[in-house]
This record gives sequence, structure tokens and C-alpha cells, in this order.
Amino acid sequence: MASSKQAKARDVGNVWALYLLLLILLGYWLFAYILERVDLSLPPNWLFTQIAGLPLPESFSQVIYFVGGFFTPRVLRHFIPILVGWWFAYQLVIEVVQMLYELPNQQTAQQTARRLQYRELPQAPAIKLTHEDFAEKRETAPLLKVGGPGTVAVDAGNAIVTELNGRFQRVLGSGKHSLIRFERVVALLDLRLQERSQSEIKLATRDGIELETEITITFRIKRGDEPVTKSNPFPFDAEAVRQAAYAQTALAGRQVSDWQAFALTTAVGKLRDFVSAQLLDELFNLRQNPEFDIYEALHRDIKLAANQVLTNQGVILETVRVGWLRVTDPAVTEQRIRYWQSLRANARLLKRADGQAEAVSAIELARAEAEATMIEAIVEAIQRARREGRTSSNREIIALRLVESLERLTRQNEAIVAPADSIHQQLQTINRRLSLEQRTGSAIMTTDESR
Repeated sequence: MASSKQAKARDVGNVWALYLLLLILLGYWLFAYILERVDLSLPPNWLFTQIAGLPLPESFSQVIYFVGGFFTPRVLRHFIPILVGWWFAYQLVIEVVQMLYELPNQQTAQQTARRLQYRELPQAPAIKLTHEDFAEKRETAPLLKVGGPGTVAVDAGNAIVTELNGRFQRVLGSGKHSLIRFERVVALLDLRLQERSQSEIKLATRDGIELETEITITFRIKRGDEPVTKSNPFPFDAEAVRQAAYAQTALAGRQVSDWQAFALTTAVGKLRDFVSAQLLDELFNLRQNPEFDIYEALHRDIKLAANQVLTNQGVILETVRVGWLRVTDPAVTEQRIRYWQSLRANARLLKRADGQAEAVSAIELARAEAEATMIEAIVEAIQRARREGRTSSNREIIALRLVESLERLTRQNEAIVAPADSIHQQLQTINRRLSLEQRTGSAIMTTDESR
């Protein structure tokens, strides 16, 4: 609104300047007339009499005589320097416009200078702005190089940023727009979701190991508070568009990166920061937690850190995908393989040692239980013999119970240590003999008592 008022004020000033120039021209014409002292040396009514055949009034013929003196060659010759000066000045303006804006020829410069005389050209053909040829048109189209007045057409899903006299002017969305005098289009931005990738990214861990990977990101310009509708499928925040348009970085070779390259560069920088803060072991076995995904942590932390920078430039980072982290030095890879193999071998040895320790512990426990069982069996046998009055066979009873306990011990330890078949058979033979002797002795004792 303020720029429109300023443009109207400039137009009013230009009109008054034109009036002043016209007044100066009339004054110069009058000066030339007085300087020449024109004398037509004809009767005052001679011209009208020759044309109409009627005499003129004396006062009216004097007016015609006075006005006709301004168009005599003696007076008009004084305009020759003015016309010649105006022609040279016009040619100089054409050359200045051509040199100043680097236009291809004088005809284009003449059309540009003629167009700049107007504030707006509503009926001029619109220049269609597309990403494919926008850079080329900025170098060849006078409307984009010099500025308005003129008309531009912006496709759906795009927005433009304009400047006036080197200062930000406004942000315009899709459609046709009229540019005022000297208003230039400085940026054409795509409002759709963008995707950029970079491969062969060199990284270094905190312990100095060099890695290599690739990254792919998706991002867009902030949409603001406007909802997505059918009539407005690509809403945008005007301030975010302005910030993205001026998010430029000077590169080597007089090149300038735009907001899209800035988003990718920021994400790559945060990836390097994340990797440089970790050791190689932490990257490949972070926290030694199988449920923890290092790449998920990479994506989350890079997105969070990059958005803290990009939001100030009107850009939102949507997704981050990082490729496999690869060690570039083959010697380091071989060393890591040997290290991991040694870890697995140590783990197997520890597992085997743990199994042997458990086996020894189980054997000792079974032995203690067997000893307790033997003692209980012997005590029980002695007590039963005493109750029955068979004191003469205590030794046989104790031996029998001992053999039975040993046989039970061997059966309990079969799951841990396989006993020899000969021992197991010998224990069974001894157990049968002792049982037979005990039954024979008991029968003899019973016969004696009956007698």
C-alpha cells in the first residue's frame, strides 16, 4: 500500500514536471519570436481574404498576424538545436539503458525505454514463469531484467518474490500479476514437497575412523495458517517465502546456493555433527541394545537439529533417510572383523565355561543329596532292625542300603554325566546278592525263633 502511494506521488510529480517543461518551451518560443522581430509585410487580412474571399475584422486579423509570426522559418529555426539535442539525448538514453541492463540490441533498449515511460501496461502479453526457463528469461527478457511495468503469469504451486529499487516489494502466488515500474521478479519458489539427495558423504567418528554414506531428505516451505483446499491446494506463509527467497549462500566460482541447496547442506552438516560425536563402537553397537536402532536415532536427531536452523529460513524438514554407514579404509574393516570374531569366540568360551560350572554345581548338589539320602536310609534300616530285634544283620542292612543309595545316585546323575555301564551293572549285581542274603538270613532267623 505504501509503495502504491509512493508511485502515485511520483506520477503527480512527473505531470507537474511535464507542465513546467512545456511552459519553458513556450517561453523560449516567445523569446525567439521577439528576437527575430517578425514582419510579414502583408495586409493583416490578406491570408483570410485569399482563403475565404471575405475581409477580416481589424482586431482578428492582428491576432492572426501575431500567431502566424511564430511559425515563420526565422522563428522555427531556433528549434533546430533543441530537436538535435533531444535526438542526441534520446540516443544517449537508449545506449545507457542498453549498457546498464545489458540488453542484446538497441531495438530492445528502445522498447524498454518506451515501456518505462508508463506506470502500467495492462494489455501487454504476460510472461509465463516456469522453473525450467526462469534463469534464462531473467537474462534475456527485459521485463525480468529491468522490471515493470508488465504482466507475469505464475503457475499453480509456485510463488514469486519481487523487489523495487533493490528492496523487497511483495510476495505473489499463482495467477497473473501486473508489475509496476521497475518492479523486478527476483525469485520463483516451488511450494510443493521437495526431495534432494547427496551421495558419497565423507564422515569421521570421534576416534578418527572415516566413514561414507548417502542421505535423502524431503522438505517444503511453511504453509502458514491457511488450510489446504481445492481452490488453494498450495497455501503458503508470505514471510516464509520471503525468508526462503533470501536464504542464499555464496559459493566458490561466483555461484550462489538457493534455499533448496541450503536445506540439503544443513542436513548433511547435522549428520556430520552426529557422527563426529560418536565412537565407531557406539555407532555400530550403540548401548548394546538390540531394540535400539542407530538409524532411527540418526533420522530423529538430524531432523530435530536441522529444523532448528531451517525454520528461521521459512523451510520445514519433513523426512530424513540416511544410507548404510560404511568404513572407507579396508584395513579398519579387517581389524573390526577380527575384533568381532574374537568377541564371539570369547562369548562361546564363556558360555561353555558357564555350562561346565553349572554341571559341576549340579554334580556337587546331587552328591550332597545322595549322601543325605544314604544316611537317612542307613539310619532308617538300623532303627527298623532294632525294632524287630535283628541286631545280627545290621552290617548287611547297612551295606544293602548303601548300595541302593549309590544306585539311586547314578540314576540321578545320568542327565549330567553319563556313568559307565560296568559300574551301574556291578551295583545292580551287589544289590541283588545283598537282598538275597538278607532274605535268607531272615528266613533262618525266623526258623530258629519258631523252634
